[in-house]
Amino acid sequence: MEIEAITTSFSQGVMRAIAAVVIVLLSLIIGRVLERVIIKVLHELDTNKILKGYGVKVPVEEFSGVIVKYIVYIAGIIIALNQIGITKVVLNLILFGLFILILAFMILAVKDFIPNLVAGFYVRQKEKIKPNDTINVNNTEGKVMAVDLTETKIKTKDNDTIFIPNSILVKSKIIKKG
Repeated sequence: MEIEAITTSFSQGVMRAIAAVVIVLLSLIIGRVLERVIIKVLHELDTNKILKGYGVKVPVEEFSGVIVKYIVYIAGIIIALNQIGITKVVLNLILFGLFILILAFMILAVKDFIPNLVAGFYVRQKEKIKPNDTINVNNTEGKVMAVDLTETKIKTKDNDTIFIPNSILVKSKIIKKG
């Protein structure tokens, strides 16, 4: 009896795997067909030309087709995973990966901001540099226009405006002309 149960279970697993492969292949075909149909329909409606008149420079026809294609691909993969019975595990892994990716992007976005902010508090507290001071930092000489929390604005003799991050100011040798 156990051998029958094992072979039945195995054959059901094989059938589910075959069904999942067929679902993925069908979604690939349907996705490509829908992409071409959408591009053709939007091209017949002159969507790109109409939207260019409104200042939209993105090729909306192709973009819309590609978006629909990938939605169909993702739906097909989810249905195939559901057929096999591992949808929840895979989706949880994907969501975890996306969370880690978003967290990494957030950390990279603020990695320069935080040191500049801390240095900005230091520069403001010590009041070593004030607006209207003439300073020389890293061979750049000019008049201090403003000292913000993240950067210091300097106007050079050539009338150029230079923004120096406060973290660089704190680390650099500053010559104050008086």
